[in-house]
Amino acid sequence: MKKILSLFLVLLLVVSLTACSQPSVDADDNTIGEPEVTEESEVTETVEEPAFDTSWASNDFEKLIPQPPFEGWTGTVESDNVYEMETSKANPAGTLDYYDTWAAYLQTLTDIGFTVDGDVYSSKATDSNGNSFKLKCGDGFAWITITVKK
Repeated sequence: MKKILSLFLVLLLVVSLTACSQPSVDADDNTIGEPEVTEESEVTETVEEPAFDTSWASNDFEKLIPQPPFEGWTGTVESDNVYEMETSKANPAGTLDYYDTWAAYLQTLTDIGFTVDGDVYSSKATDSNGNSFKLKCGDGFAWITITVKK
């Protein structure tokens, strides 16, 4: 009797160990050992959203920078990676306050992660993707040249 009980317990142990090592059966489609791939588990490319509003921009070049101050900006595509913007309406009030406005814009670029070198009259900026920006201001005008890294 002890031999039969011992043999029964050994068989029970073997069966339970064997059951643990078998692939799982999916109740929905009866597939064995196949992991279910869902949209959440797929690898997708992450598109980094800018840290500023781009709704003002009319093209992909302009989307690289936050909206510049002043009215009347016009833009020209110079090549497949160069875009120039300018306005002659930087100083409609005829005061020197527009330099403060331009300096605040340069500070905004710095605050959102651009590297900015130069002064309020002539600066160069670079974003985290290596795109470069020349920013100039003077005599009631303002200019921005955007060069996209190739």
